[in-house]
This record gives sequence, structure tokens and C-alpha cells, in this order.
Amino acid sequence: MTGHQVHYEVFIRRAPGAAWKLDMATENRTAAVSAAEELMAEGRVAAVRVTKETLHPETREFQSIS
Repeated sequence: MTGHQVHYEVFIRRAPGAAWKLDMATENRTAAVSAAEELMAEGRVAAVRVTKETLHPETREFQSIS
């Protein structure tokens, strides 16, 4: 994927069944995963997910990779 920008997004649910909300975005995968683990360990959220986003340089569109 040469030429593609990559970042990671951390989404949270405050309560079961609640809407997903973006909590943070970073280019550092380790930081995203650590933040997600910390949120769950502290019991501050009901659920968390981390997605990898790539930006195509020609179309300028993001694509989620789960």
C-alpha cells in the first residue's frame, strides 16, 4: 500500500446498544490499542473498537479495514 496514509480510529459505546462515537484518531497503532484497552479496563465504556483507515492519494477517500 505504498503511497497510502494510514491512521487508526478508536470508537466507543458508553452503554450497551448506544451509538458508536469516535473517541480518538492516531497514526500510532500501539497508542490506539492501548487507549482502547485502558478504556475497557477502567470500565468507562461498554464497548470499544479500533479500525484502521487508509487514505487513497488519488481519490482522497478513506477506506476502513477491520
